[in-house]
Amino acid sequence: MRTRMSLLATGLLVASMSLAGAQAATAATAHPDQGGVGCGPVVTKLSDVTSAGTTKTSPSGPNWSVSGVGPGTLSLTKSVAVSNSVTGNAGVSAETVSGSVGFNVTSTYTTSTGYSVAIPAGQTWVLRADAVYSVTTFHWTQTQTCNVPGGGFSKSGNGKAYKFERLQYRSYRA
Repeated sequence: MRTRMSLLATGLLVASMSLAGAQAATAATAHPDQGGVGCGPVVTKLSDVTSAGTTKTSPSGPNWSVSGVGPGTLSLTKSVAVSNSVTGNAGVSAETVSGSVGFNVTSTYTTSTGYSVAIPAGQTWVLRADAVYSVTTFHWTQTQTCNVPGGGFSKSGNGKAYKFERLQYRSYRA
């Protein structure tokens, strides 16, 4: 019993390390035995943690854009709740992903910012806000070994973690 508790404590310690920016970083988490008698713990590993640039979303709905005819000034101020997120992590805990990518993938908070643009006489312009996220990709594997025929498993996949960076404004002639 003492050996198993040490293994779990070691696995949890490794999972909490930040490995952001590492090309071939690996975090392993040992879970309590989920396979019954004769099976070892489920082991989760994240590797190939890589920054993949940024992506922009253009939310629809009211208050994400304004339009007007000049002469004048268009102004847009946003105060929004934004969230980090993760996709493609089937069965991998948010805690494990967060520890590997270097940020909390479940964080939600409110941010505010604004922008104004002058528009010439007789022209119609649009001003809109977009949300910009940094993207981190990773590969995950989960394995479990068992001492019984047909026992255990191994599965893997790829995921992406999104970290909110900023609101970005753009203006264009309609």
